[in-house]
Amino acid sequence: MRDSNVSQEKEFYGFETIHQTNSVDVLLLKSSDKHLFKNVPSHLKSELTDFFDKFKEIGKDKSIDWCDLNKAKNFLLGRWVGTQILVNQFSQSNSQQSNLQSLKSGDFCIRNATEEFRFGKPLVFIQNCETSYCISISHSDYLGLAGFSLNQNIGVDMELVKPRTETFKNLVLTASEIKILEKQINRQDEILTAFWVSKEAISKVIGKGLKVPLKNFNVVLDIENLYNKPSRGILLDSNLSETCYSIRIFQKKHLGRLYILALAEPLG
Repeated sequence: MRDSNVSQEKEFYGFETIHQTNSVDVLLLKSSDKHLFKNVPSHLKSELTDFFDKFKEIGKDKSIDWCDLNKAKNFLLGRWVGTQILVNQFSQSNSQQSNLQSLKSGDFCIRNATEEFRFGKPLVFIQNCETSYCISISHSDYLGLAGFSLNQNIGVDMELVKPRTETFKNLVLTASEIKILEKQINRQDEILTAFWVSKEAISKVIGKGLKVPLKNFNVVLDIENLYNKPSRGILLDSNLSETCYSIRIFQKKHLGRLYILALAEPLG
């Protein structure tokens, strides 16, 4: 039984700015089952009426397809935080797109591209017109993460810190990265997750997803300044040409769990 005399820190639900510059914004949504059901915008609810029918029956109906339910939750988290970062961007008084400042949440739409060359890439639509703005979305449990840029490709990713298998480690990391990881006796789960989200964020920058093996990315983490200074990522293509990326890494706690977040941007 929980000791009633022990004070519990109140959990925050809502939006939190993670990173903001003149060219890039990153926004985090902290939610829960009740918060999501109660507060998600109505225009998103209308797209997922089946989700809410199931949602009210959690714990009662054993026939619920939990895989589909989780996909619906992730869809809502991603679309909600993605829409909100667009509202924030275009409602700013100093926005370069002053003609868009009067738009509301429902005027923005995020759809996934279906063409093979950009399959799965989230696209920004404003009043049903496709734009060239870049948005990147990630989600884990009840967290949603979105990055936005007016004029450059970016990628964001986020994962829970937890133990992972040797098979997974060998699938994701290069030999040099494994050597670095093995030196982090007390931080292996955290550092492995940092490597992983960094590589996933870079893969979103280039827009090819799982077509590029994660071992093709070499990530140089500044372990001592992991959350204070940018790290660097390198992609070596088939012509032995290097493309470099800046990676910013953040950590956040939610509902008693630790998550690692990454933002990747092209260098130069």
